Amino acid sequence: MSIWPLGIYRVAGDSMLPTYQPGDTLLGLRWFTSRPGQVVVAIESGRPVIKRIVSIEDTAITLAGDNPAASTDSRHFGPVHKKQLEAKILVKI
Repeated sequence: MSIWPLGIYRVAGDSMLPTYQPGDTLLGLRWFTSRPGQVVVAIESGRPVIKRIVSIEDTAITLAGDNPAASTDSRHFGPVHKKQLEAKILVKI
């Protein structure tokens, strides 16, 4: 876990269209309480992915892209553990 409360993230790919475009720069808050509907950065297979929280059951969190046809998300890699969440997206900068 980082000691810095904010992180900067870059969108790569079409999975979050129309909400975020490839190349968008996003500001994320690393200290947050996760809730369905939030866009988050999760670490999956060692790399960050930007997805929306669909549901939370105990520590298992289901993630999905806003553009399902172009998204690799929990339908492919399964739910992520709460510890895999790195930040909640606050705003596009």
